[in-house]
Amino acid sequence: MKEFTKGKRILVEIEDFSVKGDGISKTGEKPVVVPFSVPGDRLKVRITDIKKTYVLGEIEEILEPSEHRIAPRCPHFGECGGCPWQMIDYKAQLAFKRDALVKLLSEFMGTSLPLDDVSGMEDPWFFRNKAQYPLKRLGSGKVIMGFYRKGTNHIVDLEECPVEYRMLNELINPIKAVSYTHLRAHET
Repeated sequence: MKEFTKGKRILVEIEDFSVKGDGISKTGEKPVVVPFSVPGDRLKVRITDIKKTYVLGEIEEILEPSEHRIAPRCPHFGECGGCPWQMIDYKAQLAFKRDALVKLLSEFMGTSLPLDDVSGMEDPWFFRNKAQYPLKRLGSGKVIMGFYRKGTNHIVDLEECPVEYRMLNELINPIKAVSYTHLRAHET
């Protein structure tokens, strides 16, 4: 009898991160990979998929949050395909990234290397100076613009992105308006 079945709800404690940055619990016969989780989280998770070497789950309830868990700044967090670590305190993000690099280098080289702490930004918001925003006209004529939902080609309509330069954010709504007007003009 298999321990994991699709749809089953289990309790897990997140212990580490996968190479892709998802939380991992070593509960049971296979590791359970849980996106948007943080080491130290105690969670109620629903199994969404069973792979050959791991099980994929999604958070149903945070029973006890990690000391590093914070409220994400972006209202689109979890829906938009970017910024998968906004729920982690920035200083902890830097430490987790350093640890991940040490682990990867150790596995690759067969020995551990001493690495300094990762230097971060003074303010980790409104810093990104490049973005590609897809646009789409809906059946109603409304134009949406944003980023793709993770793993899809569905656009998450944005009003603001807290990692893009403020100037780029100020252009989102005017670009939508110009695009709407332009498309309407070509219909007639």
